[in-house]
Amino acid sequence: LLVIADGGRLFRSTGPRPGQRSELLPESADTFFAVDDDLRIRFVRDGTGRVAEARVWQGSRELRARRGAQ
Repeated sequence: LLVIADGGRLFRSTGPRPGQRSELLPESADTFFAVDDDLRIRFVRDGTGRVAEARVWQGSRELRARRGAQ
């Protein structure tokens, strides 16, 4: 899962090329959804307020994605 912040908006990568992305719209402060897919993402923060992982729901599946090294 690759989430991209660009111009105050969030996108998810939908392919290998930089332009292949889909906007994620806010449902709440930490939960976003895709308008082109049955996908929701909730960002889970650690004790310092930094995003530590994302919980992803697609259809009936739930996945957890840890934040990569930055």
